[in-house]
Amino acid sequence: MKTWKKVALGGASVMAIATLAACGNSASSSKNSSTNFKGQTLKIGTWAGSPQETTAMKKQIKNFEKKTGAKVVNKVYTNINQQLPADFSAHTAPDVFYVDSSMFPFYNKEGVLQPLKSSDGYKFSDFYKTQLDAFKSGSKVYGIPKDMSTLAYLVNLDMLKKSGVSQSDIPTSYEGLVKWLPGIQAKLDAAYGKGKVSAFGYDQDLARLFPIVSASNPSFIKDKGNGNSNLSSSKTLSNLDILTQLTKTGATATPQSIGSSNDGEAFGTGKVLMIDDGNWDYQTLQQQYKMEPGKNFAILPMFTYNGKKETMSYTVGWAESKQSKEQSLANKWIQYVTGKAGMTIDADNTGVLPTRSDLKAKVINGDKQLEVFANEVGYATPWQYGTSLVDVQTSFNNFLPSALSGKTSLSSAMKKADAQANTAIKNGN
Repeated sequence: MKTWKKVALGGASVMAIATLAACGNSASSSKNSSTNFKGQTLKIGTWAGSPQETTAMKKQIKNFEKKTGAKVVNKVYTNINQQLPADFSAHTAPDVFYVDSSMFPFYNKEGVLQPLKSSDGYKFSDFYKTQLDAFKSGSKVYGIPKDMSTLAYLVNLDMLKKSGVSQSDIPTSYEGLVKWLPGIQAKLDAAYGKGKVSAFGYDQDLARLFPIVSASNPSFIKDKGNGNSNLSSSKTLSNLDILTQLTKTGATATPQSIGSSNDGEAFGTGKVLMIDDGNWDYQTLQQQYKMEPGKNFAILPMFTYNGKKETMSYTVGWAESKQSKEQSLANKWIQYVTGKAGMTIDADNTGVLPTRSDLKAKVINGDKQLEVFANEVGYATPWQYGTSLVDVQTSFNNFLPSALSGKTSLSSAMKKADAQANTAIKNGN
């Protein structure tokens, strides 16, 4: 499972970021106009990922060094959202680095990113607009999306068959799911034994539940995501009520409740019939759990909610430091790793989706199951909502479980989440 999906920023890190503005604004913005990079060194910043990600990065570095004559030094962060701000303060930040879409508003606010221009060799029209926009502020682009992963539903076809249920019987909406789950759970209990298999596996994380929480734009964070937490608003609570209805069916399970570390493991080990997950697990299910797409499992689009298609995308981009003294070389790197050759290496090795529309057919390669993930890009909302999002996410994740377990009301839980988040937001500003 991709590491970047789990990144979080605590209050102390927000305070560290607050010191960056002066550092960024005082940094050198001189450009290296040289086209001969032999003898030059480019420092890049990434995070620790899967072995597949490491392999892909090594290939990209090797190819780039051969092409340019430059040397690439990769600083691998264990917690990039805490360590990178410190490097900016110390003027030791890499020339280019990963930026998760959820973190872009923070770095943009502090003014430490170098605007990327078409005159520098970028062709912005090559990228999906929804994904490129995650790294834009006004008319300026500050990052190029390198890959993305959307959420869709994975369904165990073997379980459906043993339960005497057809794939076409599965509803397409969350509202329909509430009515359908008790019946399929009873059939799973009869086929596998009571308590052995849960019909619906889900993660109680704001990122995963973002399509539900943000449905119909309830402003669950004030000031377009830059203000205080507003999870206890009537509109947000109305959205979240569908989760209460789902858990009351008795057919749901979180990974932790069934002894799994994540949704993919729960699905791969046969503990749940269906989960919402990303394409990052597509290869893992085939390689580690020997599940064949279209035979043992199928991919379905995310369920609609209130009659509307809703999903989200985890999007990662490459950004350039305003402090960099190797901006010409930095531009060349970003253009390579987000170009056709570099992005193909990333997608082929890791299972992520390309952010370039001209690579969709090549990466999908006729795979109808994988194509479901890719087809969601047009309406997928990148995981991003202002500068307060990560603090709100932490508090939401802390208090939602108590509400869904019945220990407290949803309203009470979200009021507590608001209080905790707003304290963190205040201390961080």
